[in-house]
Amino acid sequence: MNIGLYTIRQSELKNELKLLNLFLEEKLPQTVLESFEVYDKFREYSAKYSWDIIYYDAAGIELEIAKSNLKEIRETQPKAMIVIIAESVDLAVFGYSVRAFDYLLHPLGDGSLVHSMERIIGECFREMINSFHVRIKGAWTKLDICNVCYLETFHHYIIFHMDDGREFKKMGNFKDLHTELTCNPLLFQCHKSYVVNGLFVEAMTQGSFLMKGGSVISISRPYRKASRKFFAQRVSQQCS
Repeated sequence: MNIGLYTIRQSELKNELKLLNLFLEEKLPQTVLESFEVYDKFREYSAKYSWDIIYYDAAGIELEIAKSNLKEIRETQPKAMIVIIAESVDLAVFGYSVRAFDYLLHPLGDGSLVHSMERIIGECFREMINSFHVRIKGAWTKLDICNVCYLETFHHYIIFHMDDGREFKKMGNFKDLHTELTCNPLLFQCHKSYVVNGLFVEAMTQGSFLMKGGSVISISRPYRKASRKFFAQRVSQQCS
């Protein structure tokens, strides 16, 4: 999970960030929390990578600038859960227009960021583990995982092979989909270049998965033991 935080007062939030980091280390050890004090750097990073959760601290920022920033964040990060931190309720109504999940008033009490994380984490996971978001012809499209037969990486792209034969491409690699791939039990990486959806696995040989529709997906040697376990679990679930 990738979490971004923009604030011009990191020193004031030092204790809150410390508590949040301790919480994440215990509950979500694979989480990456990146903090930014300069909005342009946050924008540059956001243009290249996807966030799962974004904390935007509007304290000390002019209202219209904060609104503009939040609108831009929502447009570039359509699936991110946004949490607004502000000194007053002036942004509260605007928060609805950018689908902000939470609204925290400054000054923050001890553990406010942790409590906010506890509130959003369940909702965030329910959405992330059931769909992928892909930009197609400039527009973000949600792909239901139940319709994705398998995923492939090729030349810096992730290719989503759908059950109806369509293919969608997204720049990146499997690391960019870490949360979706690790949290959804249907998905299994059997090769550095392939992730299969258990719903579409029909059979398994020593070195490959046979998929519905006829595709043959290679299983590389480091993944063979785990692949046998994954296939056995899928067969057991189908028979029960």
